[in-house]
Amino acid sequence: MEESKAPEDVYTRLAINELRQCAYLFSKYISNTNIIILSYKSFIVKNKRKIACIEFKNNKLHSTIIINGIKKVSRTFDNYISLIYQVKRIIFNLS
Repeated sequence: MEESKAPEDVYTRLAINELRQCAYLFSKYISNTNIIILSYKSFIVKNKRKIACIEFKNNKLHSTIIINGIKKVSRTFDNYISLIYQVKRIIFNLS
């Protein structure tokens, strides 16, 4: 019997799916014009001079907040909800 093997790009596909899911959830709360997808591993949420860079590192969500060109907060999240809540609160002053 032949062994079943996962495709070599399985982790890339998973990261792409995670990125799509996260960007989709963000679009439910903020305008699509504020979301810029950079690659299959990262995207930016912006509001004037406030920027949140969201990326996937070691299969976890990582957010870096930059306000007026100065890095303010860098944090790793386990789920989408806490990430979206923090970005909305800091970038858009929403709760």
